[in-house]
Amino acid sequence: MHIGGGPNDDVSKRPFVQAIEGSFEAMRVCYKKAEDPTHGGTFGVDLKIGHGGGKAELQQIRTALKGEGLRECLESAFKEISFGPPPKGPTIVSVSVRFSLGG
Repeated sequence: MHIGGGPNDDVSKRPFVQAIEGSFEAMRVCYKKAEDPTHGGTFGVDLKIGHGGGKAELQQIRTALKGEGLRECLESAFKEISFGPPPKGPTIVSVSVRFSLGG
């Protein structure tokens, strides 16, 4: 994760990480749509969070994962995340979620 304009320490990232972690189960359900879930992969997105927080605008989606409806499902999961107000005003947070089966 990278917070545009920083800082990028664990304390600053924590509220964003906690919000995103709340959607991990929805993302796991989406990953079942992957063509080859045994291969693993990542889904990256930039989240534009307004000064008041709330749901983010998705930008710059990055993934090589394939599967019928997979990308749309993951986009929907990210669109449902509600963030608190960023401390420095409108913020872009770059996130990458790694998917794999097993440990």
